Amino acid sequence: MPLPDGQIDETRRTQLEIDLARLKRRLAEVVAIDFFGAPGREAAEGLVSGVEARMTGKNSTLGPDSVRTFRREDFHGKTWVTRKGIYVDRMASAWLIRRFIDPDARFKFVPPKGYRPQPGELRFDMFEAEFTHE
Repeated sequence: MPLPDGQIDETRRTQLEIDLARLKRRLAEVVAIDFFGAPGREAAEGLVSGVEARMTGKNSTLGPDSVRTFRREDFHGKTWVTRKGIYVDRMASAWLIRRFIDPDARFKFVPPKGYRPQPGELRFDMFEAEFTHE
């Protein structure tokens, strides 16, 4: 019998947990010899953390009840904060924000980790962001 959308069986979950442990171990090995802070390291750490967070609940689901809805007006007049070193993904995000959410949106570029948002700021596409593509 098929499982509801977003659920996995115990055999698959066990294999995913083994794969995640292997991935975390390999990432730790790479980080241990990454003396110069290679580009992509923070992204890799964030992705592994995201996978781990999604697997914390037994047979967790990602169904329609887990999707939040927002009112566009609640995001007007905000400063949108993202990582320094902008690339096409964040350029596209900025365009989408201005085009569909707030035409007067302001943007701020900060170090990728450790930034604490000020009142009126929303982080996107960065560590612990309010909006990300996880």
